[in-house]
Amino acid sequence: MPSGKIIDLIAERNQAVMIIECKRKLNGVRLFQAIGQALCYVAEYGNGAKPAIVSFTGNANQYAHFTCQALGIHYYLK
Repeated sequence: MPSGKIIDLIAERNQAVMIIECKRKLNGVRLFQAIGQALCYVAEYGNGAKPAIVSFTGNANQYAHFTCQALGIHYYLK
């Protein structure tokens, strides 16, 4: 990226580019960090990319789903 930042993953889903921020464990602080990273990366990447956050575990699940949905961020807990 021009900013020097590195996106965790760029993928295509249903003909849309997804900017995916990956977190091993998602708690309150890491949720806010991931949201900020995903939104900033999408703004910098452009081209209509969609933000997404993926996490393997965490305790911010219900709040994360609500917040991400309100912000237009796809959220996946694996």
